[in-house]
Amino acid sequence: MSHISPVAQRLRVTFGKSGPLRYTSNLDMAKIWERVLRRADLPILYTKGFNTRPRISLAMPLPLGISSDCEILEISLRERIEFRQGELRERLLSVSPQGLTIAAIVEVDTRASTLHSLVNSADYRIQFL
Repeated sequence: MSHISPVAQRLRVTFGKSGPLRYTSNLDMAKIWERVLRRADLPILYTKGFNTRPRISLAMPLPLGISSDCEILEISLRERIEFRQGELRERLLSVSPQGLTIAAIVEVDTRASTLHSLVNSADYRIQFL
């Protein structure tokens, strides 16, 4: 008996956060992304069970108060969407809160390794104000 994955498509989004958005916790950042994806009318895949959650994953969540320009988010979709890089980026940004930026969106094979297993290191820049 074979197991068929409900994931029709996976997207990997490279994004940043700045301004007041940097004071958003990791859980709230996931909620913000869920809201952005729903508002952009993407077919998000949700977990099964009593308390469903969107199948989204942040690679290396940052501590509260840290701005970024290269965080990685992975989104699982229940239906395939056709997109051009710039169009989907603009669609998401049009419903995003101020301070959220999107650098890139790429499609990832549904059988590819998870984000957590792919991240080997991170670079940090510290600015004293």
